[in-house]
Amino acid sequence: MNEQLLAAKEGRDEAEVAGDYGSKPLYRTLGYFSIIGLLRVHCLLGDFTLALKMMDNIELNKKVILLT
Repeated sequence: MNEQLLAAKEGRDEAEVAGDYGSKPLYRTLGYFSIIGLLRVHCLLGDFTLALKMMDNIELNKKVILLT
């Protein structure tokens, strides 16, 4: 999921990075869910720097998340 988000951020084609499953909306939503889960784990472990690094490729824009 991080590679797909990085490709979108750089303006490359997401479909070539995503593969068969990454193009489906369900798997994209589960990818966001897993990144948020990792964010929570890193916060609980006290590793806030790594938690923020996990969020590097996610744009915190409401329209981006709702349209995917």
